[in-house]
Amino acid sequence: MNTSKNDTLFSQNLAVIRKKRGFSQDELAKKVGTVAITIGRYERGEIKPSIEIATKIAEALEVSLDYLVGTSDAVLEKSLVQKILAIQQLPDEQKTIVVSLLDAYLRDFQAKKLTLNNMNIFIFGNGNLSFDDYLKYYKEPLLEIFKKNNPHFIVCDFRGTDTLTMELLKSLTPNVTILHIGDKPRYIVDKFKTEVSQWNIKGGFKDDLERDTYAINSCTHFIAFDFNSDEKRKSGTLKNIELCLIKNKIDLKGNLL
Repeated sequence: MNTSKNDTLFSQNLAVIRKKRGFSQDELAKKVGTVAITIGRYERGEIKPSIEIATKIAEALEVSLDYLVGTSDAVLEKSLVQKILAIQQLPDEQKTIVVSLLDAYLRDFQAKKLTLNNMNIFIFGNGNLSFDDYLKYYKEPLLEIFKKNNPHFIVCDFRGTDTLTMELLKSLTPNVTILHIGDKPRYIVDKFKTEVSQWNIKGGFKDDLERDTYAINSCTHFIAFDFNSDEKRKSGTLKNIELCLIKNKIDLKGNLL
């Protein structure tokens, strides 16, 4: 018997989705007006259903016919399709608002998906940050990220946040880039029995601005808190936070202003 790729996919998808929905062959058969033995033959690829029966099967399983027969990889659940149809019935102005909200949510969701391969996290903050504040605002978020991801970190070589972050990461990951001004870092942690020997040490920047600009352009995400700014003074940390946001970098934990 000659069997097309779509016929094979239909048979496989039918069996998988039926079981996922919790239907026996007999239960599905009753929903579409046939008998269990026929559903079994569909699933084994021995016979093909008519378009009418295939459509009824798709409706009973709450998926699109395109998905069931293998011409689409997307499972369109019946409840979702109903919502889309409801949106189509809205007045144009309300429809535009709903679609805009959906677009914004989907963009935000996609941007914030934490994956193993696309996270370059710039960690920065105040040079006078206390150890207690570092533990509270940086350590816990960083350890939480490590539970689900294996990101790359970008750290500069100043005091406070930078040096404390190096000390935290030295035994956790080789995926670190240290950026420094001039020929050598002002601070680097011990390489003995740590991951530091595998870190990327990148220097030659002429000043803080050039170094920080490189870091911001290179990162996809950032973690930063600012405790130094007030109505009279904007700290370098706050300036970098603002630049990250302007460039649509993802703030993983927010910041304190």
